[in-house]
Amino acid sequence: MKALTPAAGTAVMATGILSVGLDLTGYRALAGVALLFAGALWAAFAATFAVRLVCGTEQWRHDAMTPAALTAVASTCVLSTCLSLEGWRVLAAVALALSAALWPVLLVPVVHSWGRRLPGVVFLVCAATQSLAVGACTLALLQGARWARATTGWRAGRCRSPRWQGPS
Repeated sequence: MKALTPAAGTAVMATGILSVGLDLTGYRALAGVALLFAGALWAAFAATFAVRLVCGTEQWRHDAMTPAALTAVASTCVLSTCLSLEGWRVLAAVALALSAALWPVLLVPVVHSWGRRLPGVVFLVCAATQSLAVGACTLALLQGARWARATTGWRAGRCRSPRWQGPS
């Protein structure tokens, strides 16, 4: 468990983003394989996160203060987006709700631990926050929510679905 750091969530993020890209360009079978791999990685990451929370509170607190901890939010949101595109909307909503619950819990310690000079990894604050927006809008758009179409500018005449349809 010690070998798996909070930054391990980036593997889930990368694999999930690959799955979304493959899905949007029509390679649905490969997207499904990437989604299964991302799901397995996420399960290992989530299990480690939970064990550290329950058994190693000091280690969890230390990890939670690093920007890399926000990969838990971003990776879960990427997984939610993948699940939405595959039609598993209930699982996508559960993953999105979990991300929304984790976001403030992890964001506050990260921001409070900032110093004067910050490494580039602090951009995970943006990535985690934006991943919540992308996951929510993807799920809402696929559900046909009016507020999502109004706030994101997606219109039925311009784009019938979030699937890429080539240059306009």
